[in-house]
Amino acid sequence: MTIEIRPVGINCNLQCKYCYQWKMREESPATKRKDPSKLIKKLENTASGNYFTLFGGEALLTPIEDLETYWKYGYEKYGQNGIQTNGVLINDRHIELFKKYNVHVGISFDGTGSMNDLRWAGSLEKTRKCTEMTWNNVKRLVKEGIIPSMIITLHELNASKKNIGKFKEWIKEVDSLGIWSIRLHILEKEDCEADKYALSPKEYAEAFIDIADFCSKENIDIEFDVFHDINSLLKGKDNYTTCMFNNCDPLNTASVDSIDYDGVRGCGRPNKNGVDWNKCKTMGFERSYMLYHIPQKNGGCKDCKYFIICRGNCPGNGIDGDWRNRSEYCEMWKILFDYFEKKHLEIEIVPITMSPSLKRIERALLDSLKTGQRTTIEYIINNLDNNTYSCNNEYISHLDSCHGDVPHGDSYENHNDFQ
Repeated sequence: MTIEIRPVGINCNLQCKYCYQWKMREESPATKRKDPSKLIKKLENTASGNYFTLFGGEALLTPIEDLETYWKYGYEKYGQNGIQTNGVLINDRHIELFKKYNVHVGISFDGTGSMNDLRWAGSLEKTRKCTEMTWNNVKRLVKEGIIPSMIITLHELNASKKNIGKFKEWIKEVDSLGIWSIRLHILEKEDCEADKYALSPKEYAEAFIDIADFCSKENIDIEFDVFHDINSLLKGKDNYTTCMFNNCDPLNTASVDSIDYDGVRGCGRPNKNGVDWNKCKTMGFERSYMLYHIPQKNGGCKDCKYFIICRGNCPGNGIDGDWRNRSEYCEMWKILFDYFEKKHLEIEIVPITMSPSLKRIERALLDSLKTGQRTTIEYIINNLDNNTYSCNNEYISHLDSCHGDVPHGDSYENHNDFQ
């Protein structure tokens, strides 16, 4: 589980046009500076033993002395720290603290020049200036021996057929810097002006495949979360796949605890109405279980061969903004799963979606979801024939300890086999 501390709430120095926190900002007053010890105390009361990441809004709006307080504590307790930032505000003192307290830096950035224009700063001139500042700071981090990861949102300005050529050339430049970990996000619709910049599911699938083929051809050594996850899932190895593939409970997201002065939150992406609720204490998997039984024409996943690895995908992009529905990008995922299935077959690996045991594995997963127990495909496969699951597919034993942390950020088990 990723632990996020939001020392300045969701305050930000940019006004990214597609930001999922906009409605929350409209409903909530700006967070004023408070004693860091209060958030540290909340952190100590959480169940996780993982290190934390400073998050926002924009975490670098936090006063420098408060940053040092958080990171000194984190370094002494965990030996490392993290921050997710748009990179505009990075200065000499920040870099000094990154080094001193072993801070992993994640940069949210969509590309150079016009590719980053949706990360708005008030005017086109200011936006382009901030984009240049971020890119210069990325290169400076690398020069200083701090290799950041990146989160990139794909949209019309960087992933359309018109613009993806310059995006791929920029990816080559990113690779040349030694940056090896990138999360690729689709632009999730938030009922705002920026929705018009989202690509269609088919266009997104074409963009992902174009990027995958390009990186394979050019020997790009970057690990993209999407490709890593799909390849792992098709092998039945889902212990280290990211949150969207792990039957997320939107009221108790297993992937993240987000701590602010008002409580412990979950992931904000399923929140479409501006009410930032506290995290529920009880986890359930009703969404995934019900989607399996609901016909696809009614927003469900019934009879989909890819349910075993997709499970309706992220509730944050449910059809019509309703987390109870499957992902509105279902068509995209089907195209991508089909593409990587073929890649596996080319090297004589039978993907789990074509396994003779698929129905047995699927039944065991459903029985686990029904009883509110978290499990993994890998665990099920390893126990299909040792009486953990009976031949008539009845669920027998609880799986309380079979699953580790579900990553939300930039942690992966190993490099993917296909780009």
